[in-house]
Amino acid sequence: MRILKVTLLLLLLSFIYWSMGDTFFNWLFPFSSKGKGPWITVEGVAPKYTKPYVSAVYKSKDCLEYEFSATMTPHKVPTYNGLSLDVKADPETGYFQAKLPFSGGGWCKWRIEQAFVTVGYTDVSHLVKDAIMSEGGRGTGLTVFINDAPRTYLSETEALNTINYSPTIYPILKMVQSWPKRIFLQGELGMRPFRLKLTPGAEWKITFKPKLDETKMPKVIVTKEKELVEYPNGHIETDTQMVDIRYIK
Repeated sequence: MRILKVTLLLLLLSFIYWSMGDTFFNWLFPFSSKGKGPWITVEGVAPKYTKPYVSAVYKSKDCLEYEFSATMTPHKVPTYNGLSLDVKADPETGYFQAKLPFSGGGWCKWRIEQAFVTVGYTDVSHLVKDAIMSEGGRGTGLTVFINDAPRTYLSETEALNTINYSPTIYPILKMVQSWPKRIFLQGELGMRPFRLKLTPGAEWKITFKPKLDETKMPKVIVTKEKELVEYPNGHIETDTQMVDIRYIK
């Protein structure tokens, strides 16, 4: 009788697997935000009036899903999972530290593919009284492509096991006609792309220590008739909303 029950249970599990596949087992054994080591340490210093953000994207090559091509031909593609950490900076020094797991565990064997480290404003009233922070903006920082993650930028800065990034960042005032004034942060790029190769057994670390210079604040001006960027030194670029850091220095 016991053998029969075990057999029926195995048949039931087999049916579930073939009918629902990885979706069911991913539900039973999901991605874990606690993850599994080894770990990538993320640390840095957030300037005054800013806060840090640390997040990552994990990829599974074991759990696939169907996607249709332009010719409506179905094919399987990897699945992805996101992780956003609640990072607190020291109120006095601005120092912060977080750890990203290399593996998200679970049935699908998640592995980290991209990491994002940024700082964004928490208050801009000291710059322009009637301005607000850019909605949904997590500021400026770096995008890290791990190991063999697909390339999405033409140019990447390559690094082995550790990254040390200390750019100068600036507030940007954007004034769009009929909209509130908004302020956001920008460095040499909105997000600097890195390619991080990880060697097993080595220490993995991303260090981000931006220097905030609020003495120079470009203005992006958009009206029905024109759009331009006005730089602190008086230089003006017309027909664009893109801020070029070369004109700030």
